[in-house]
Amino acid sequence: MTRIQDILPIITAQAVRRGDVPLLLWGDEKSGFIADLIYAVNEQMLLAGIRIPPGKYFQWSDDYKPVYTTDACLYVLEGQYTVQLPDTGEVVVADAGEMILLRGPQWHFGHNFTDSEVRVLETIAPPPSLDPVPEACPTPVLGMNKKALHDFPFSRGEGETRLSVIGRKTASPALIGAENKVLFYILGCTDKVSVAVFDLIAGQRSETIRCSKDVTIYVESGRVHVRIASEGLWDELSAEDAFYIPAGTEWQIFNHDDTPASLHFALAGNIGTDLETL
Repeated sequence: MTRIQDILPIITAQAVRRGDVPLLLWGDEKSGFIADLIYAVNEQMLLAGIRIPPGKYFQWSDDYKPVYTTDACLYVLEGQYTVQLPDTGEVVVADAGEMILLRGPQWHFGHNFTDSEVRVLETIAPPPSLDPVPEACPTPVLGMNKKALHDFPFSRGEGETRLSVIGRKTASPALIGAENKVLFYILGCTDKVSVAVFDLIAGQRSETIRCSKDVTIYVESGRVHVRIASEGLWDELSAEDAFYIPAGTEWQIFNHDDTPASLHFALAGNIGTDLETL
């Protein structure tokens, strides 16, 4: 069975086809099982898809410990994803098109309380350490924020909150480019990781973009082309395909189809300081 440490780090600009993505099984009988799709992993970032069957969940066991030591952006592609923090009891629910921002170090459990599969695209920067986690999970507390419930909804903001749920309506909008502008909905942005979603209508293209940290592009729907002129690359991407772009690479993205495309952009850094258009 493939393990994440068996996957070669990605270092050159390239398309990552859904059919070529390594599939891993995470978990055991106690922790629960989830399927991991590893699109890209190196020392800067990890882009992975996870799938949770209807009515299933993941938690912890002695061998499988869902704790991130760094920042993670958990973007829901399909279904409804519920995340619980075992040490505080905080619970958030995100629907398709929304993202949960988790700041490490943090234990977390994931649940699917629906009758359909949940698909989540995770961006973690830098990737979680492969070293064993020595400590045991905190004793799970009741899955609720008690301080926020003493006079709800007026006490909604009370108690400790570590998770944020962001969608397009609550995102920070940004126009990327001067002439060929693209509207980015920035869902999360820290010093370690940034995630945005954007659309390209038929015939639209971006300006040339360069980032000082690694980037991934994931296609939610539609069909696009990625151009890297310096390497003579012109690759077509369809739904569930991704593209990895190393730091310092100049790139453009085109929609030459007759239908719109929706995309997910992830950066192993801060979009406000690590992205420029040329």
